[in-house]
Amino acid sequence: DPYPDAPEGLYEVFQDGRERVVGPYQDKWGTFISGFVPVLSFETGKVVGVEGVDVDHTIFLIKSLQAKLYVVGVLMLIVLSMGGFFLWQIRAHEAEDSLRQAFENLRQAQGEAAHSNELRAQAELQMRDLVEAMPNPVFFKDVDGVYRRCNQAFVDYLGLPLEKIIGATVFDVAPKDIAERAHQADVEVLARGGRHQYEGKIAHANGTFRDALFYRSVLYYTDGRPRGVVGIILDITERKKIEQDIRDNEARLMQALEEVRTINAELKR
Repeated sequence: DPYPDAPEGLYEVFQDGRERVVGPYQDKWGTFISGFVPVLSFETGKVVGVEGVDVDHTIFLIKSLQAKLYVVGVLMLIVLSMGGFFLWQIRAHEAEDSLRQAFENLRQAQGEAAHSNELRAQAELQMRDLVEAMPNPVFFKDVDGVYRRCNQAFVDYLGLPLEKIIGATVFDVAPKDIAERAHQADVEVLARGGRHQYEGKIAHANGTFRDALFYRSVLYYTDGRPRGVVGIILDITERKKIEQDIRDNEARLMQALEEVRTINAELKR
């Protein structure tokens, strides 16, 4: 029997031999979106029939909305992660600028100390105040690697009493592998001068191992001899977590896009 409610797109397939998706359209059975593919004669190449598949319009909308919401949700996660990452970078740059300024202030204080005992005492007080005011953990070691000074942030970070730190070496307050890396950094910066930076692990007071950037610089006596090493720690654990979140969200987005492609392919069959 003829199909009086056939959509216009079905007749167009017979006319031009091109597949197409049509709808939504309504007939006595409901509202559908349909895909039509021409069936060609092997002998003449002309259209002799049409194969089609109907998808309920409501189901189509639900599937499409689910796919779109999934993609949008993943995109929002990536945007939020990227926003957090860039905010962390801004804060990290600000912290690094303050660290560089701190090193410069320490050097200036040393230079001023050469003029008199009074200025030397003032410089020592300035150094103590500067170190204590830093929000990052700060330490000072002599040339033998013995801790001679640190701020409260360093004490809190290690979770050790001050008396257990001052007079000790890094091998007394850190696991062997971490201590060896830190000691090597001290040796290198004392040998070549300037500043030294590396990324590594540090044992935190809460029992975890945190990711950190370690900055070191040599302090000198007025006669040019190295006095010791001042170091500052910048915790980058959150930055590493944000970077991993971004990678995970990118993977979820690729999975979501693949699912959307699969749904679209199913709808066209």
